[in-house]
Amino acid sequence: MADGDDNKARDAKMIKEMLESMRVKDYEPSVIHQFQEVYYRTAMELLTDAQRYSSHAEKPIIDRADVQLAIDSRIYLNVTQPPSREVLEAAMKKSSTAVPRPPSEGVPLPPEQDMLVSSKDLEEIQKKHLNEIAEKQKEAENAQASFPNPSA
Repeated sequence: MADGDDNKARDAKMIKEMLESMRVKDYEPSVIHQFQEVYYRTAMELLTDAQRYSSHAEKPIIDRADVQLAIDSRIYLNVTQPPSREVLEAAMKKSSTAVPRPPSEGVPLPPEQDMLVSSKDLEEIQKKHLNEIAEKQKEAENAQASFPNPSA
């Protein structure tokens, strides 16, 4: 076996032991390969980031600090932290204020000068739309009347 195959077999054994330690007994064999792929991809991404940090710091080799910085930056970017106490208190205070009810006649429109379409145009569009709906209903009724229901 090549050295890479030995490492893959060792990693697969480690993943199996991890699953057993978590009392996972039934799983498909492909699960181990999936875990290996995630493990290798994550390691490659972290090492690539660490190499960039090391290069940026003009260091000839990757050291522990570069790897730790790569891990910390991944955690910071991918894991959502719970909000601070101040943010929670501000949210609770804001949430305690009741939201005003909208007027009963519908959604309030902005002033006429701020609208792209005038109120008159809106009424015409609405009438046109209602007429189209009424025509479709009449057509459906006429079509239904021309084909009587045989079960009736």
